[in-house]
Amino acid sequence: MDTMLEKAAAAGKKFMMSVNDAWYIYSFYAGAGLVATLADDGINTVCNWNEAPGADVTQAILDITANPGFKSGADADIASAIKDGSCCAAISGTWNASTAEGAWGEGYAATKLPTYTLNGEQVQMGSFSGYKLVGVNPHSANVGVAMMLADFITNEDNQVKRFNDRKLGPSNINANATEAVQSAPAIAALAEQSSYATLQRVGANYWNSAASLGEILVSGDTQGKTTQQLVDNTVAGITAPVAQ
Repeated sequence: MDTMLEKAAAAGKKFMMSVNDAWYIYSFYAGAGLVATLADDGINTVCNWNEAPGADVTQAILDITANPGFKSGADADIASAIKDGSCCAAISGTWNASTAEGAWGEGYAATKLPTYTLNGEQVQMGSFSGYKLVGVNPHSANVGVAMMLADFITNEDNQVKRFNDRKLGPSNINANATEAVQSAPAIAALAEQSSYATLQRVGANYWNSAASLGEILVSGDTQGKTTQQLVDNTVAGITAPVAQ
């Protein structure tokens, strides 16, 4: 992270990621060994971001967002900045791979998430892992059409087309084994990051509370609160009982 920020600032460009997004801000705390996961009831969230070194992680994020080589932006903003040349590197998903490759040409590459400086040491950023699942009900009144939909979504030809059009990793085994998929930088980067990823399992109160913390850190205005108070407030929101 330090090197990318330094080079981006020197070039008058930006390194970008969506810090004010609960999905992405998780990466910093997870990398430091902290957790946000489902409670045993499968509804509420257990989170220890306010334990050591959570306050220091929060300060590290503040330092990153204040760097002249950094800019936080939503996914669409990152794609636009890649196209107009103001963004030279970004943390994003495989869905932006085509945009990056088209804009950067031979300069395009992808790898796992970076390390960042925490208390003078380099810490590997973690991540959520997950997938989208479409279920077909065998008891549907239109079970024949439902099964046809399942085949349409998962067959080799359509999974290859989905990869070619959107650069998303195929779930079809044959499609996934093709040379094009195996040699795709974004897919390889995702596989490399999987060693540092944990399954996305959080309750409903995680998302807004974590995103609110990100908004504060991106703004740089802590409203007089210490970093410990910020994570204390965030954890209180994340772990608040989900209304039934």
